[in-house]
Amino acid sequence: EIHLIEPDVNQPSDREIANKKRHVVKVVERSLGHSLDKVITSIRGSRSTLIVCNHVKTAQDIYCGLKEVFGSDAVLLHSRFNQEDRNYIESRLIGNNQLPKVLIATQVVEVSLDLDFEQAFSEPAPIDALVQRMGRVNRAGNREPAVIVIFRDQIHPQNLYCSCKGNSHLPECRVLHSVAELEKMENPLSEINLAEAADRVYGSGYQGEDEDAFNEGLNHPDLVNFEDRLLAGAHQEWVEQVVEKSDNSIEVLPKGLAKKYEDQMDNGLWVEANALLVPVKTKALASLRGKLDLSSEPWSINVPYSSPQEPLSRGLGLEL
Repeated sequence: EIHLIEPDVNQPSDREIANKKRHVVKVVERSLGHSLDKVITSIRGSRSTLIVCNHVKTAQDIYCGLKEVFGSDAVLLHSRFNQEDRNYIESRLIGNNQLPKVLIATQVVEVSLDLDFEQAFSEPAPIDALVQRMGRVNRAGNREPAVIVIFRDQIHPQNLYCSCKGNSHLPECRVLHSVAELEKMENPLSEINLAEAADRVYGSGYQGEDEDAFNEGLNHPDLVNFEDRLLAGAHQEWVEQVVEKSDNSIEVLPKGLAKKYEDQMDNGLWVEANALLVPVKTKALASLRGKLDLSSEPWSINVPYSSPQEPLSRGLGLEL
């Protein structure tokens, strides 16, 4: 049995949090790609902007466009960077007192990063994902409510979040329902408004593929057998193990990093060598079969990889 803990509005401290209004949500027709000129204008007028895309390819394309305008003030973050470059990017984000002019990210920004942007633009997503993205803007709620722009359409044709087979306009689509809930609420939104919207979206519980994914995470062996696996002095990235790796991914080595990998292994730098591997979803492997070398461990992949640490590099990570 699980004891549910939730805010009690009869308690002054809980009521203060529940009633805090941090965001103004605006739903925009069409997609981020069609609105890029307006987004650029808005970025220029703000100290820090977060853009969240649903697919790595979309984030890479948007980054290329914004890098031409903002140069090094545009930063890219997604799951197809290796751990070495992820650490470099994240240290840049949290290691100083000033955020970049614009961060273009995927869902990786939703967890574990304590960031506070002035405004955000987001592709459509389920309400729980949108709330996590919004949490990276006006984080403490000490400023005037910040603007969150949500695009009704996404650029990539694949619906990442529900089993609508690419059609996000079906009535049962969780994404469509979430955007509709946010659109009809009165601004600025309070935390209790967002909780109530999530309750309405998920009123019937998880279903179909959503239920399968939920149960996979709930029954993850690192959680179910937590006490048995607990080892004094050992360190594990629990968010990465349970959340990011629940999507059936495998780590591969970009061909361009093979020499660096071999040198580090030869020098006994196994942790540093493994930090060069990049996660790729297993369902994408079929289309990449001609570019994969499975003859040795780790598997290697013959596609471009560009690091943000190299000044003249495209800095896009793994380009599939």
